[in-house]
Amino acid sequence: MRFLVSAAAVLVFAASGLAASMFPMVLPWDDASHNASDISHLIPLNAGSDGFVYVNSEGHLATSAGRIKFWGNNLNFDGAFPSYEQSEKAAKRMRKFGINLIRFHHLDMWSIWTTTNPDREINPVQADKMDYLFYQLKLNGIYSDINLLVARPFAYSASLGDLHPDIQQIDDWKVRAVLGFFDPQNKELQKEYAFDMLTRVNPYTGNAYINEPAVAFIEINNENGLIHAFLSGQTDNLPPYYDGLLKTQWNDWLIDKYMDHAALESAWNIINEPLGAEMLLNGDFASGAAAPWNYNPQPGVDGSVSIETGTGPDGINAARIDVTTPGTAGWHVQFNQGGLNVTEGYPYTITFYAKADTDRTVSVDLGMDESPWQNLGFSANINLTDEWQLFAFTFSPNASHANARVNFGNMGMHAGSYWYTGISMKPGGIAGISTEENLDTTGIENFKHFGGTPRTAEGRRDWFRFLAQTEEDYWLEMKDYVENTLGAQSVVFGTVIGCSNPNIQANFDMIDTHSYWEHPSFPGEPWSNTDWYVRNRAMVNNPDASTIASLAMKSVLNKPHAVTEYNHSNPNTFVSEAMFFLSAYASFHDWDAVLPFDYNSNTLWDAQQVEGFFGMNQDPVKMVSHQAAAGAFLRGDISPANNTVVIPLDRTTEIEELLTAWAWQLVDGAKLGEDPKTSLIHRVKLAVEGQSIPSGSLAPGTTDVSGNVFTSDTGEIVWDTSVSARGVLVVDTPMTKFLSGFSGGRTFYLSGVTITAGTGLQNGFSSIALSAKDSGSMEASTKILVTALGAQHNTGAQWYEYPDTPVSFPPAEGINLTHRNQWGSAPSLVEGVEANIILPSAYENTTVYALDNTGARKTTVTVVNEGSFASFNIHPNYESLWYEVSVYHPGYTPTMTPTITPFFTATNTPTITQTPTAAVSDIFDDFENLGTNQNLWGGWWYAYTDSDDDPGSTSEITSTRETPGGPETINGKLRVSGTMMAGGYAGAGANLASGGAEADLTGYEGISMYIKGNGGRVYVSIITGNFADISAHNHYQYEITTTAGWEFVEIPFSSFTQPNWGAAMDFELERSQDLQFKINDAGTFDFETDDIAFYYPEAAETATNTPTATPTGTPVVSATNTPTVTPSETAMPSFTPTATVTPDKKASENLDSAYAYPSMLNLKEGQRYLYFTGLTAKTILRLYNLKGELVFILESETPSGEITLDFGNLRRKHRQSSGIYIYVLIDGDGNKKTGKIAVVR
Repeated sequence: MRFLVSAAAVLVFAASGLAASMFPMVLPWDDASHNASDISHLIPLNAGSDGFVYVNSEGHLATSAGRIKFWGNNLNFDGAFPSYEQSEKAAKRMRKFGINLIRFHHLDMWSIWTTTNPDREINPVQADKMDYLFYQLKLNGIYSDINLLVARPFAYSASLGDLHPDIQQIDDWKVRAVLGFFDPQNKELQKEYAFDMLTRVNPYTGNAYINEPAVAFIEINNENGLIHAFLSGQTDNLPPYYDGLLKTQWNDWLIDKYMDHAALESAWNIINEPLGAEMLLNGDFASGAAAPWNYNPQPGVDGSVSIETGTGPDGINAARIDVTTPGTAGWHVQFNQGGLNVTEGYPYTITFYAKADTDRTVSVDLGMDESPWQNLGFSANINLTDEWQLFAFTFSPNASHANARVNFGNMGMHAGSYWYTGISMKPGGIAGISTEENLDTTGIENFKHFGGTPRTAEGRRDWFRFLAQTEEDYWLEMKDYVENTLGAQSVVFGTVIGCSNPNIQANFDMIDTHSYWEHPSFPGEPWSNTDWYVRNRAMVNNPDASTIASLAMKSVLNKPHAVTEYNHSNPNTFVSEAMFFLSAYASFHDWDAVLPFDYNSNTLWDAQQVEGFFGMNQDPVKMVSHQAAAGAFLRGDISPANNTVVIPLDRTTEIEELLTAWAWQLVDGAKLGEDPKTSLIHRVKLAVEGQSIPSGSLAPGTTDVSGNVFTSDTGEIVWDTSVSARGVLVVDTPMTKFLSGFSGGRTFYLSGVTITAGTGLQNGFSSIALSAKDSGSMEASTKILVTALGAQHNTGAQWYEYPDTPVSFPPAEGINLTHRNQWGSAPSLVEGVEANIILPSAYENTTVYALDNTGARKTTVTVVNEGSFASFNIHPNYESLWYEVSVYHPGYTPTMTPTITPFFTATNTPTITQTPTAAVSDIFDDFENLGTNQNLWGGWWYAYTDSDDDPGSTSEITSTRETPGGPETINGKLRVSGTMMAGGYAGAGANLASGGAEADLTGYEGISMYIKGNGGRVYVSIITGNFADISAHNHYQYEITTTAGWEFVEIPFSSFTQPNWGAAMDFELERSQDLQFKINDAGTFDFETDDIAFYYPEAAETATNTPTATPTGTPVVSATNTPTVTPSETAMPSFTPTATVTPDKKASENLDSAYAYPSMLNLKEGQRYLYFTGLTAKTILRLYNLKGELVFILESETPSGEITLDFGNLRRKHRQSSGIYIYVLIDGDGNKKTGKIAVVR
């Protein structure tokens, strides 16, 4: 990959006079139209049809069809309970955008309950809405993840008596959720909810959720853990009952380990040392100056420190800190003294006086006075008043350090004044237990994270051991209940790494993680709608602090890895980078499921504006990026890492690391010392206790992460920060190209593609993606989707630098940004990106279209000759976020090289001529989904007669799906029957796109189908939108006379004619709306049809086999096939396996016993051969993908009745992707047999 600056390109943009600008963009919430932006073909319909999701031997998710990957999203609160009509439309729209998994999240806060006081009964009305949504998701191939505990109120009810009344003293629902780790009553309510939720039968699917294969995951407890709760301070001030309950379990654990108090004292190294010499200087400020105390305000903070004479207790001096212009975080004003040498485990005592101008909370802590500024085991919050108070703390550091500091903080958020004096720190004091504690009598109190009795390091290790065991017991009990008591068959996991330890969560089937770039901060009230900010930073400039580096450090060896929450928070103006980073590195690390957060959280689906920090349904930038990002991940365009760094983590080490851990940041690879940037170069895995490190793994700490360009070991991903504050992410694969970051004014040469981006609104920041829609590369593709994204905001949004300084749009990078409660209104406005793109196609054969808000073509883009290649400019005047490139390949010539190795003695040199006749096509409907009238393109089948308009008419019609089907796919067909009166009309039809939208059929040559009937005539008709424009009821049609047996017909559009009535108009295939079958003859009619498809221009193909005979016992006959293909749009063969025929066995008389094995060919597990057996003496083998495209054909003599295909001998460009394929076997008499195989790569 070469990144070169092209001054000429920059000058072209400057001369163009096209200033970057904003324009309205609203994506219809219910759009499921089929066009270049549609990637629904990547998601097979009917989720769960291949059985339950499980974990395979390689530690990845799979079904019976092979490995499965999920690109999902979240539905929260009332967003998980849409109306029935909304469910149908939303599910189709999700599928169009590549979403194949929905996480049902935050149901238990209020939405699911009949009442929240108490929260015990699931509301049947809400449950039915959820059931119907689940059903619609399933039909559209979208799996579900059901969360059990997220934000349940656990409301007290005196009449029920199933919770202790002390729970009423806990206001924070997160703390109430913690209780279940040690409170049997709370845990029992969790089990009851799991029973009610999972064992109820969905009336639309007919399955209980425990027996539902479309439930991919069951998640026990969101973002929760007992250790995490302690480190958050959530267990510090529990009500008496719950504090006593935890204390009882803690002391039982200690008695089991130590038996008596004497043994505990010895093990904990209890310290009772006299106070030693003073360690701090000028603690009473008698010098009249602050030094060596340091006043450290952050940039943007105004304030000062001064020494007041005689104003402290007993007339001593005092330091006064005045904050006149506050910052945006408590640590933005600090007052500290460093240079302290402390020893791990030894007691130290700090005392001081403090007050403030009003009631305020400040902090005091001991930490490192140098990078990484880590806390050393002591931190406390203290409440100040306007009166002097004396504070005293004794503690033991959790690590020795020669340059520690005492620091006063949390003064940076508010204007005000603070006073300190009499500050002392001395070695000595009592550490380990208080004088009131005794294991034999009064017991040992629960440890507190903030304040409390100072504890020795060994005592804290025991506390963490107890918490870890108590927490693990909870997880194992809940897992056993869901899997064994209830019998759920889905993949079950507990919570996220970061809130729980890897060794604990490794008990589950899968590992989960969450990450947000620049999550909103709430300095005052949590989730205030006015007092908040988001730091406006581009992640591309911060690789070491990135979400990617954090997530990769938490992955566990041989466990599927999920990211069930991910986002870059609005109103950050660089959010267009989010999905491309997620797609690139999730693919590189070979993760199994990634779920941006969230799709919708309320009942307003058509907001037409960006909603809040995370909402995505109506976020134009994040949704448009799905096509390229989700498509690349699901298709596997970006290669997994070649090498893996494996970091061992046993349980002893895990406990040791907890001594210096923080809430939300428990033990992971970074905590163990691995530089997070390693994950930008190699895959990273944790090997938990009991796991062996695979041979060939890279050792931790051996990866060179120096410099500022990080290239993946596959060479496909480059994260380049070599230009200060102008980082770029470049992804370069055959089918996918990403360029995200500050690329403006530079030219990037990717393989086959050149991109020169304009300067735009934000110092050249944009996110540009190219995705080949077919073939295996940009060079061979006939259709490419170009996505170009920049900044966005709602109309009228107000911008402030926190807390309330107005700023103009676009705001500067790095500031703390807020709208307060002024997010603006509809419609959203988006930045049009300017760029020049050069493609590896002839300019005269390349057409570019700017697309509208549904992804449909709206205008053409000028394409010019750039060294015989196609060059075009995109810019804001097109008012588009995506562009479609259509390429005609007149001379595309794939090469097929099968090797035939028969076990017989060849005696001649035959010449074999192959003439495949099947056209490449897209299946419109195979009618195998009998549970719906929806076709595979998202439209709906319907029937009509004149009796709809004339009550006196006796015409009647029935249109139903029935089995068995036609000769190719036997699981379903469409049958239309009835009676049409003379002078009346009747027929059946289907929308070509969801919602009656227009579809573009110009890329197809015609329509094909199987059809039979009672001899009546049927008009196959295409209804187009140009007739509707003038209210003319007309169309183009072709007449078929049905016969009693199945017939396969291919009707070119050139054979369609317009009836001799109504206005004469052109056949505008680009505006096709409906396919209809119109009855032509009065009287009884009855016809059936199956496997309707639209086919591309046929590929004419010739081939010559010239075997070379070798007269030995086991001769090898090699042959080379070089077909010449001249298609108008698409070349038919997309891969070429090696074929082997072994005719030492006898062929069958018919295909009744023919089959393929293995039914799932897992190339990852070393399988390479696919066998067909039970064949007749002459066989034609055809393979189709699920779009109905013919991807391989072989016609051969098969005297042995067997064919072997070697899938392991393919060059990358011809390799077929993982998925389901239909095979059709045809004997010498034309009889056929079909079946399915799965390929896992």
